[in-house]
Amino acid sequence: LDGMGRLENRLGEDLTASLIEGSRRLMDLLRGAEISLVVLKERSPSCGCRQVHRQGTLVEGRGVFSAMAQRSGIMVVSDEEPQRLAEWIRTTAGEKV
Repeated sequence: LDGMGRLENRLGEDLTASLIEGSRRLMDLLRGAEISLVVLKERSPSCGCRQVHRQGTLVEGRGVFSAMAQRSGIMVVSDEEPQRLAEWIRTTAGEKV
């Protein structure tokens, strides 16, 4: 997103542009649907919320789609943070979880 990463498949082919384009298309769909929160898969190159794999190593950082969503004002929650999701439901939707 900021030119700091690159996604390659096992053959070494660069998939970065495809990942960015797919993330942009998904952001367009979310904007049209007025989505305010997404729950994403931790450590994924596209959806990692706190950690991603970089060159075979787990590092701190966000995936491409996760970063786009956060920068657009969408609340991003890791699939490993059920307490954050429950709190969001309680405060935003007014439901008891």
